[in-house]
Amino acid sequence: MADLNRPRQSTIKRLYAECSNRCAFPKCTEPVIRGGALLGKVCHIKGAKPTAKRYDASQTDEDRHGFDNLIILCSNHYDIIDADEQTYTVERLSRMKREHEERATACSDEEAQRATNIILAGGLAVQNVVTANQSGGIAANVINVNLSNVLLDQRPWIEVIEVIAGPLTFDDEGGRLAVAIKVKSVGKTPACDVKFAGGLYLIGKDHMDVLEEQEGLCGESKNWKASGDLTLFKDRETILEASLPIPQSDMDQFNIEVPGKPRFIAPVLIGCINYASAIDNARYQTGFIYAVAEGPEPGKIHNVTVASKGSAAISFDENAPNAIAPERGDIPRGRVSLTPWLGGGFFAK
Repeated sequence: MADLNRPRQSTIKRLYAECSNRCAFPKCTEPVIRGGALLGKVCHIKGAKPTAKRYDASQTDEDRHGFDNLIILCSNHYDIIDADEQTYTVERLSRMKREHEERATACSDEEAQRATNIILAGGLAVQNVVTANQSGGIAANVINVNLSNVLLDQRPWIEVIEVIAGPLTFDDEGGRLAVAIKVKSVGKTPACDVKFAGGLYLIGKDHMDVLEEQEGLCGESKNWKASGDLTLFKDRETILEASLPIPQSDMDQFNIEVPGKPRFIAPVLIGCINYASAIDNARYQTGFIYAVAEGPEPGKIHNVTVASKGSAAISFDENAPNAIAPERGDIPRGRVSLTPWLGGGFFAK
């Protein structure tokens, strides 16, 4: 598991949901968020780094950035607490947090998600964890400050770095291909709720509508309900994994026959990465299409060249990737190759 260096999105969401949109300082009524502006601050009770006040070297990263070590304060009370470490001890701040949350009224999941997006967007505008002009303490651990600092036209962007396929296995129910998609956030604002949607489409006679299939799959997946499971900040990478089925009925209907040879199938991997803006929850996608084949091994079997929509031809080119013959059995990961689809399907929108 990668080192945790900031609170998780789900932690921020829970923190807001249990604060009644108010500073945790006793009797303070200042809001955390007003309209679309972030006024409050998410702070660490025990400091997030060695130079911070109340830092505890024995804490794990999970505990340091976990729910129990975070408190929401207005700017005024943050200044008061940060200036007086002797008065505002870990025990007092923990009690303040606990009592505030016990008094809090519940908010809707939709409201909590919107607030989380605003907090995350505000944090990114100042590089997420602020240390500027501070010697430590809560100031060094703020997810800060005002949404107006975020340029609203700076949408998130997800780039697909690499797609790895395999193994491809077969049984009585059909086939199944494991895929791993390495993606990177290259935009200036976080990409929230990052998800992969994909499937395998078999090329066959009168079955060449690859781009239309992608359009339908991506259009449907764009309307998935947000879950807040995965947020990628700028320059962060992750790997999305999936296991994609090929129904036996599709293999029976859409195959390519060559006299005296096993039946071939020509799968196409259709996919898109769905993600949302941390600012306004607008939805975006990065799409791709790859022809799937068995790795090159000259002369082993006949080959299929898939050119673009509307054309598929049997080829005898011994240097081309081999078509897949299910009768030959499973294909290990190192023998499954992906070739960019010549008919398009690569986009970010």
